[in-house]
Amino acid sequence: MKAISTKFIFLLLSVILGTDIVCSQNSISSERLAYQNLEVNFCDEDRDGYISINVQEMEADVLQTIGIENDYFLEQILISTSNGNIHSVHSPSNDPYISTSCDFNGLFTDIAVNSNQQVFSCGEFIARIDPDCIMDQYNNSIYDINALSFDDLDNLYAGYGSESYVHRFNVDDTSLSNFELWHDFEIGSSGGDFVLLNDKIYVSWKLSVNNYRLYEVTVNSDRDYISHVDLGELPYDTFGLASELGELYGVTPNKLFKINLTDFTFSTIIQNPNPEDLWYGAAGLHEAIVFDTSSYLSLNDAENSLNAIDGNWTNTIPGGQTIYIKIENSYTGEYDIVLLDIIISNDPNVNLPEDVIKCSDNNATVFDLEQVSNQMQINPIDDLVFTYFNVNPEISDASNPLPLQYQSATNPETLFVRVENNDGGCNLVYSFQIISNESPNLVPLSNLQAPRILDICYFDINSIGYFDLNDIKNDIALNDESLELSYYLRSFS
Repeated sequence: MKAISTKFIFLLLSVILGTDIVCSQNSISSERLAYQNLEVNFCDEDRDGYISINVQEMEADVLQTIGIENDYFLEQILISTSNGNIHSVHSPSNDPYISTSCDFNGLFTDIAVNSNQQVFSCGEFIARIDPDCIMDQYNNSIYDINALSFDDLDNLYAGYGSESYVHRFNVDDTSLSNFELWHDFEIGSSGGDFVLLNDKIYVSWKLSVNNYRLYEVTVNSDRDYISHVDLGELPYDTFGLASELGELYGVTPNKLFKINLTDFTFSTIIQNPNPEDLWYGAAGLHEAIVFDTSSYLSLNDAENSLNAIDGNWTNTIPGGQTIYIKIENSYTGEYDIVLLDIIISNDPNVNLPEDVIKCSDNNATVFDLEQVSNQMQINPIDDLVFTYFNVNPEISDASNPLPLQYQSATNPETLFVRVENNDGGCNLVYSFQIISNESPNLVPLSNLQAPRILDICYFDINSIGYFDLNDIKNDIALNDESLELSYYLRSFS
């Protein structure tokens, strides 16, 4: 038996724009959206109405989900290119697609976004790009910059393609001021970017032409360098890093990929559709904004940041309840509150499926799969739907349901049954085998001219006589030692 793993799948129910709920003066809701209502469904394996929820994972998924409906939280990664384009990858964690934001003539080695979501680029010089794609060059004498990033304090970090040090700047309207050394790694040079995520700064660092590393830097509250560890090798030519709503991404000339920091694995998000326009730099739209999330059991607690729930939390009301997730800009104190309705439904209560064995003289045998449904159903009043597949539907979207009268393709053959509870949509997937055994090769009844007489009597150690019924085996089965015969005193036909 294998149950489908629980995933936070949210249903956006509504955006309440009325005046029933008054947002505080600090709330970004007052300018961008009112209280938002989401729904998440869980399946309860032991059917007691209670489940354990990882609150931090749920908060992260809520943060990404609300961006689908509201531009302030819209998940987006900006990418700069070798031909001077700026592309936007929208919804990288959900359903990514690409659009072009600006089209310049020239080379952009990197791109950065500050806490006000102003866009900066570097190439021959550092410039700020306004929403109308007008470029303002900054007065500075710093050249050969290939990596550019902001932190949540709006410090601008710059790396150089041939130097082992990283500089940090303050940025005003006309120039880059208060030039300082952030850190000298002493060997190698910047591969691309210095991005903040979960109070760490992640650096793509090039030790040699073919060796790009991911450094995790511990910083203090002022984002000063304290120490770093080498997490491992990044894909070749990782020129850009981006953090966006709790996820870390990397960019090579031909793809955007996600970096899983738990097991240090990489998964491709989207490919560069134009190999003649190489992707060089990246920045998350919210890269310089730190959103703190916290969860509460009442709206009053959320408004006043009281009695937050944390870690692995179990619902206190059987069948589900509403919790309130507060999303706060850690720098400005602005916040939003999401009402999350947790709905808990029962997994189907069924027997494990048994293998189906059928005797047939044909290579292809028709099996009645409804027999399996009847055997698995425990309570006849449960509203269950049984669907059969020859490919595991949990791991293949291409699996198609089988007819209930199914003709086997191989022998034996493994089939999968998905059992869905119509009351709540929860389902489980099980596997079983259908087996076609060849019918016994028996002597035709017409060859038995008369009943066989057992005329040999045997005696056991107690001098009790008996007949061995297997003396007539060869008169019934044609010398097939694999067959086992059973004898009865009456007919079962």
